[in-house]
Amino acid sequence: MLLNGYAFPMALDENGGRAVASEAEYLEQQIRTFVLTDQDERLGLPAYGMQNSLFTSAKDTSPIVLDLQTSLNSFIPQVSCTVSGSLNDLGELSLSIFWIWNDEEQTPILIPVI
Repeated sequence: MLLNGYAFPMALDENGGRAVASEAEYLEQQIRTFVLTDQDERLGLPAYGMQNSLFTSAKDTSPIVLDLQTSLNSFIPQVSCTVSGSLNDLGELSLSIFWIWNDEEQTPILIPVI
């Protein structure tokens, strides 16, 4: 099945129309959108998105990383995701999302600070 959609963030193509994303770009955008969406933000899909852990004490990133990895693989079944996370000195979480699509490793997605 061919996957595509409008580019996100929205952009114009060379003819002034709405830019369309390739399959890999579309899936990468889906992953980024998932991570940047809080759970309960989408009324029709309350479980879609990352659980807000803003006020959670996180000395260990394992529960957050495991929850995100499980959710990504559930909501975006076309890809296989592996997530790693690290905390900086201020306790801010950085994520690296390694993903495979069509049996090929794609460029990792880095989410700097959450």
